Amino acid sequence: MAPRHPTVLTFSGAIKSLRKDYAGARADYALALEVAPSSFNAAFNLAEVDFVTKNYPAATAQFRRMLDARPQDEILLYRLFLCALLETNTDLANSCLDRLSPAGTTPAYYYANAARQFQMKNLPEARKFLSTAKTLYPDKTAFFDSSNQLLGFH
Repeated sequence: MAPRHPTVLTFSGAIKSLRKDYAGARADYALALEVAPSSFNAAFNLAEVDFVTKNYPAATAQFRRMLDARPQDEILLYRLFLCALLETNTDLANSCLDRLSPAGTTPAYYYANAARQFQMKNLPEARKFLSTAKTLYPDKTAFFDSSNQLLGFH
């Protein structure tokens, strides 16, 4: 019998994601949410699977739902910004960027601006934002760097 504990299912989904078994990961995260609908980790990871597999509309919808419960969450705002940027939803991208602060608790503001500059092929300006982020938040850039690498923004 398959485990029905949300933490176990989320962990199993994470392992499958690392192995690039996105269908299996999606199934585990969905089941974790069925068992525990308020599981932030399962919801975020499910949205991440959609993001990584370039299902940006689904990722956007999931990140928006999560942001309703955590309106100041910089990671959610950043991910929603990236989805909007990649879907060329300028209004949503601008809205997310307006909500990020240069004095936030993460480098999300700087990485979002860098992503916009990368997309516009303005590499010197993008690198300035990244340099500032790494100077101000030296221990908090790994997650953001992995996003840039995934998207080819480097």
